[in-house]
Amino acid sequence: MIHHEVHEGNEEKDKKMKNRQQLNYLQHQYIYCIYCKLLCLKYLQNLSSVISILSSEPYTYDNAQQKLTETITYGTEIFNSTYSYHPDGQKASYTGIDATTYSFYYNNLGILQNIVIPNEGNISSQNFQWNRPQTINYPGGITRTLAYDGLQRINSINVQDTSNQTLMNYDYTYTPTGNITNKNTEHGNYIYGYDNLDRLTTADYPTLTDETFTYDALGNRKTDSNTGITQWLYNQNNQLLNSVNNQFTYDANGSQIEETDASGQLLKQYIYNTENRLAEIKDENNQTIATYYYDPLGRRLSKTITNPDTSTTTTYFHYNDEGYSAEKTNGQIISYLFSPQNTWSTSPILKRENNTYYYYQNDHLGTPNILHDKQGLVVNAREMKAFGEWENSTDIINSNFAFAGQYKDFEKKALYNYFRDYRADIGRYIISDPINLNDGMNIYMYSNSNPILYIDELGLCYGFPNLSNTPCPIPPWPLCLLTGGCPHNYVPDTTRMESFASGVYSCIKCNVKCLWDFAGGDILEAAAEKAVEKAMAKRASELAKQLTKYTWRVIGKVSVVFKVRDAIKFVKCEAKCF
Repeated sequence: MIHHEVHEGNEEKDKKMKNRQQLNYLQHQYIYCIYCKLLCLKYLQNLSSVISILSSEPYTYDNAQQKLTETITYGTEIFNSTYSYHPDGQKASYTGIDATTYSFYYNNLGILQNIVIPNEGNISSQNFQWNRPQTINYPGGITRTLAYDGLQRINSINVQDTSNQTLMNYDYTYTPTGNITNKNTEHGNYIYGYDNLDRLTTADYPTLTDETFTYDALGNRKTDSNTGITQWLYNQNNQLLNSVNNQFTYDANGSQIEETDASGQLLKQYIYNTENRLAEIKDENNQTIATYYYDPLGRRLSKTITNPDTSTTTTYFHYNDEGYSAEKTNGQIISYLFSPQNTWSTSPILKRENNTYYYYQNDHLGTPNILHDKQGLVVNAREMKAFGEWENSTDIINSNFAFAGQYKDFEKKALYNYFRDYRADIGRYIISDPINLNDGMNIYMYSNSNPILYIDELGLCYGFPNLSNTPCPIPPWPLCLLTGGCPHNYVPDTTRMESFASGVYSCIKCNVKCLWDFAGGDILEAAAEKAVEKAMAKRASELAKQLTKYTWRVIGKVSVVFKVRDAIKFVKCEAKCF
């Protein structure tokens, strides 16, 4: 289907729009401009030949192709957000759905230094050790002091109020291989032990019940002190079948669909949409506990909970470039702020609820441990277990954020982790990895079974915290394919690439060469040339298919080492494309 549109003063262009028919009669509709930027995404549903829009997301961009506005429409709910930028391209302001505008200012090195919060004050970062602040001042006089070692790892975190009362105090001890063995806090000392493969084997907590773990050769948890000495049972696909107290079954996609107790009594049923995202949970009586709805980018737009009186409550979610931006339930908006320079939905800065600001104090992983107000009153405090479970010592104001990129849904055991759902009680994902074996042989394991050292903000692959845009172990996708809205530059889908091929054919062709030169060099040169020649003989969308095909089949089997000189080579090649 060919559409004609005018975008930001550009002359009218022909653009190809491809509808993606789903098995449940849902269609995705993607519309792109000539610069590869995403203009609009829609879900369409065929209801007795009547087309009704379930959700749509139009965007506008400036002449530099920086996003200016975003509007999400979900039924009667309309969420608007706007952006502005400094001349160097750094984000200058963000206005969320509650009409609050936050302003951002940077130092001479381009590092975020000051956040202006309207009618509240500033969050200012000072005394930088290279690119990391040693002092952060909050409105009301709260001060966060950090110390780093020579590798820029956090050695200590200390948070004090204006009376020098300690709100949070963490000190870390590292082994020569980088593992954390001690975390000394205001509520006691945490001691961790590891096996020869750096997997966590012991966790000694100051107040919580200690834990020990053993693993098989593929990283599956064999025993857990919480369930005794009986070994957990897995099949040949590394799917957990029996964790002593519970049993699990899976569908053909590798997603967990049923959970029973030790006797086989049904506890929960999990139902997925055609994108393999958790769409519904049912109880043992086949009654709906909750339903979940996602946009074409995979972001969860809403969840609907069934209340005890059978009524329902729906929470709508909104996102910006950094992650969660807001949620709305029964007309009440709760908004969040993340740094424009941080990893997706990691290290939240603040929460605004009932016109009051609350500030997060996060650990070395970016996991919130303390939430306090301007005066230093702690309204939420938790003690964390190694794999993400926690117990609250203070719980005046709710805090849903867990590990990096994770949102805790209290109606289910699993935590929403963007591309997948994660269960902290068993320390693994309940859905197979969307990037398959590119993050290792075990497609259910969380962060290489070392959650003290690594994070996985998207549910795709693990990496070190505090490194913005940490790449998965696959080659970077061409820039013109990335800027179409793929979250955090990860894994664009084939159909989306096909949908705008006619408008960006030359861009794709140029980027193919950059990609293959960077990723494989001489090893893949022949394959790259063959892919390009074949694609040029067909319509441009076939090139996208070939790119995806060769990337997963060929590069997925090659160990790609990212070096500085390779990255520079790729960027220089990219520059020539524009």
